[in-house]
Amino acid sequence: MQSVSHSSTSPRTDGTASSAASEEAATVPATSVYKETSEHDTPFRPLCCSTPVATPKPVQPIAATSAATTSPTHATAAGRGGDARWAAYTQTIAESPVAATSVIVRELHMGIEDAKSAFVSEAGAARAEALHTSIVLDEEAQWQGKERDWEDKYSKLEQILVQQQREADEAARQAAADIDGLSAAIECNLVAIESGFPPGIFGGTPAAPVAAPFFAPLPPAPALADKLAELTMLKKQLDALKMENKRMHDQYDSLHDIYSTQRQAIEHLQAENEETKGSLTAANARYASLRQHAETKLDEASEEVEALRASMVLMEKQHESDTLAVRMRLRQRDSDVELLEQNLEAKKKQVVELKKICHELILKAGEADE
Repeated sequence: MQSVSHSSTSPRTDGTASSAASEEAATVPATSVYKETSEHDTPFRPLCCSTPVATPKPVQPIAATSAATTSPTHATAAGRGGDARWAAYTQTIAESPVAATSVIVRELHMGIEDAKSAFVSEAGAARAEALHTSIVLDEEAQWQGKERDWEDKYSKLEQILVQQQREADEAARQAAADIDGLSAAIECNLVAIESGFPPGIFGGTPAAPVAAPFFAPLPPAPALADKLAELTMLKKQLDALKMENKRMHDQYDSLHDIYSTQRQAIEHLQAENEETKGSLTAANARYASLRQHAETKLDEASEEVEALRASMVLMEKQHESDTLAVRMRLRQRDSDVELLEQNLEAKKKQVVELKKICHELILKAGEADE
């Protein structure tokens, strides 16, 4: 309302200027006032621009339009002070139409700017919220896709691991079965070689029953050479296995010796470690005792130093007091000496005067005798 009062008082000072301005405002329509704004900001064209602004009739619709286009805060403020503003507008129109026109134009500009800012802020907030929502949704979709990919990869890897484990178990069982069969065949062949072929293979009667593990009859004579070759090969394999076993035993013995040596070295190192720990503990104890002794000596020395400092302070104080007493005595002696000197001078003067008196008396007595 300060602007209203200022504009209402300005036409009173210059009557000619106010009349000229009122004539120009009466002839110029409102569209020329908002021409620059409408050219630059086309989406926000002012309302009620067909009637002249200088006439008092469109004041109420323009005020209502500006109040409607403002933000909720301005609308509330306009609702609260609507009566006062209308009274001010009426008074301003009654005093000066130019001031009323300027006030209406200013209010309309303010309403348009508030509407612009509100619209821009709401649009920016909506765009920011939409962008944030899209970013969040994109990130969630990406994470969900990554989680699905990882789950698929993990499930495929689990299936591959299970299949490989099954194949490994099957291969291990097959190898164990093959090894068991080969061991049984080697044992059977060794038993056959050690016991010899039983008589009766070539048509004779056996002298004794066939020893285990021959549960089936031997092959006929044409297949005997192949059987012997197979047995020879198996024997060679057995010898190779025995050599391998012996070599492994030798390696085990060497490793055992190395392990024993290392174990002895470890025990020796542990003993040295324990000895070092004991010596370190003793050194720590000695260090602690020496430190305690040094701290005790330092405390005693500190106490002695403090005592010496206290005694020095007392001695200094005593010396100062003695010096002060001696100085006071010296001053007293000086004053006594000065007093005695003054008395001596006075006595000397008295003696001189007495001598003069005596000399005068002697002279008078001599004259009297004569």
